[in-house]
Amino acid sequence: MSSCQHLAFIFNIESSAFDHKSKDFEKRATGIDVDTLSDENLTAFLEFLEYDNKLLVLEVTHGGMGNGRVWYTEIYGFDFGLYQ
Repeated sequence: MSSCQHLAFIFNIESSAFDHKSKDFEKRATGIDVDTLSDENLTAFLEFLEYDNKLLVLEVTHGGMGNGRVWYTEIYGFDFGLYQ
């Protein structure tokens, strides 16, 4: 995946897994078991990573009707503390 430099992570709520993690995000999360995260404890986890109000988090729900109703939600985190 080729992403913009500010994309810190993509978290898939249905699978409770990160579809994308930047190198900086992985460094901040070193020593933390990210496999135990869910949408209920994600906020506390992100606060622990200390982005100092420079992290924009967007929750996006997609829906469609292909082969029946299909809905899924992803959470995108953008680190605006990075300057290049």
